[in-house]
Amino acid sequence: MDTKLKAGEKMAEEMKRNSFDREQPQGVTNVTLELIYDEEKLKTGWERIYTVVSIHSLLGALKFRFGTGDKSKQKWHEEEPAPVAGVYYNTEREYHARQEHLGVVGVFGACPSGIITVIWHGYDKRIRER
Repeated sequence: MDTKLKAGEKMAEEMKRNSFDREQPQGVTNVTLELIYDEEKLKTGWERIYTVVSIHSLLGALKFRFGTGDKSKQKWHEEEPAPVAGVYYNTEREYHARQEHLGVVGVFGACPSGIITVIWHGYDKRIRER
């Protein structure tokens, strides 16, 4: 009986999760620091879990950073100090973001008129009531 109950609870919990895999290409407008924010808004009462974020540039850049935050403040989690043009770089860990904080990629020293592609992988889930 406990096994059926646990399976039912797990199914109910999974129904409160929405997976995503979104590709977001963006043209370079600032060669010093281009900030690319996850464009998908997060619903109130939910958190976003980024399982992997992939970053790609055909023309290269001096440095990639991944973090979470908003337009006024970012917290950087990972950095690729010398990305090679044409190679996909992936984050190594899972990151959680709540409410107004979402994923952000910083591209330093990108080529003007280049295209940076960010692929956001993960899921949104309801925040448990405590």
